[in-house]
Amino acid sequence: MIITIHHPGGAPGSTTIASLIAHYWPTPGASTLIEADPAGGVLAARWQTAHNLHHEPGLLTLAAARTGTPNGDLVDTCTQTMGNHSRIVAAPPTPLASAAAIDVMIDRHLAALADDPEHVFILDLGRTELGNPRTIACTEAATIRVIVTGNRLEDINRIINDPHRKAGLFQRLVIRDHPNGYQPHEVAKRLGISHLATLPTDPAAAHRWDVDGPKAGRRFDRAPLGQAAETLSHDLARLMNAPTAIDAGTAAPWRSRPPVEVSHG
Repeated sequence: MIITIHHPGGAPGSTTIASLIAHYWPTPGASTLIEADPAGGVLAARWQTAHNLHHEPGLLTLAAARTGTPNGDLVDTCTQTMGNHSRIVAAPPTPLASAAAIDVMIDRHLAALADDPEHVFILDLGRTELGNPRTIACTEAATIRVIVTGNRLEDINRIINDPHRKAGLFQRLVIRDHPNGYQPHEVAKRLGISHLATLPTDPAAAHRWDVDGPKAGRRFDRAPLGQAAETLSHDLARLMNAPTAIDAGTAAPWRSRPPVEVSHG
């Protein structure tokens, strides 16, 4: 099964969110994060010191595997394990190599990954590219399609006329909270996308995760961002088993302040 995570621009942190979902997945060993961003991978550089993470084995290894290779073997040979159970397929750092490897992965392995009932593959697609066949192929194969956005007017405007949204490729909405932004229900209603979660603005915790990853420890787990990410991961796990279990009316957004009025001007 596949979950896709991507964003329309504005640096909302889809890679951070995708890695947090994989880290907090409730079933140990069942989730694998695949860096499928055609702009190139960042996790190997980000976590080489903290976790000895490298570009290989990774996306290039996955692309080189023969069609029909059992998914269990792909997970074992193409991933690196971090923390207690996080598995990562790291992408090469250059756009050319990363895009080529993604193309081969789509051609050889995407259908098998989507049909796997035992593993959840979290694809970090990075920034949405309008009309990009890679984005379309991956999102169409996904069980759950998540778009990450901020809650300010400029964030909404990046999505509102996006043909991917109009085509239904944006299925669930994760909002990065901004103190002066719109309320989650307003953003969801304006975009016509079911609101799944709102993650708090928590720069200190976000920096700690970007530097240390799973080694950020219990202090990160107790931070608002860590708590919200764990809830999001568990909600997604429930959705994988019952896709209608969580909708815009039942998802509980993180909110530490009363509603604010925001000018539409």
